[in-house]
Amino acid sequence: MTAALALTDDTSTSTETTPGRLDSAPACVRYVLGDWDRASATWVAKNLTLVSQTTGARYTYRVSRPAGESVERPWLVSVLTGSDNTRDYTYMGLLRPAVTDGNYIDTVSLRRTAKSNFGEDAPCWVAFSYFTSRVLRDGVLPKRLEVWHAGRCGRCSRRLTDPASVTRGLGPKCASRLGV
Repeated sequence: MTAALALTDDTSTSTETTPGRLDSAPACVRYVLGDWDRASATWVAKNLTLVSQTTGARYTYRVSRPAGESVERPWLVSVLTGSDNTRDYTYMGLLRPAVTDGNYIDTVSLRRTAKSNFGEDAPCWVAFSYFTSRVLRDGVLPKRLEVWHAGRCGRCSRRLTDPASVTRGLGPKCASRLGV
């Protein structure tokens, strides 16, 4: 881990919620790996921003895949590299969840491919790799790591307008379907 991304391993125990902020590891897992509404879009894209409270380093990522894909299929991970937060994403690699009987299990990995535009030592790669291993796989959200979603449902990608929905990162129908 580079100095710019230094984080402590203290886990978050906050009960305070901030709209748009995913404040627990389960909320992050539901948002990033949660099921999606296959009828709502051609592609499912989930934008999230990781912020180190220690250094202020911030990276915005898009995690996406074609709608209707099997849950075993990997997600494409890209990082925001320009000023247009709708188009300026550069491909990093694949987020591969291991699945058993349609349910995610605790093996989630970030992998480079031949088309990856960043090495494993790039700060954006190190940050997302840390997030993948610590939060998505181990289920621990460090106190010094903030995770923000972009105001869209983590399941169907519809814009969130209700304050409770914005806080949890899921719309009311999708939250109900995921048992939240």
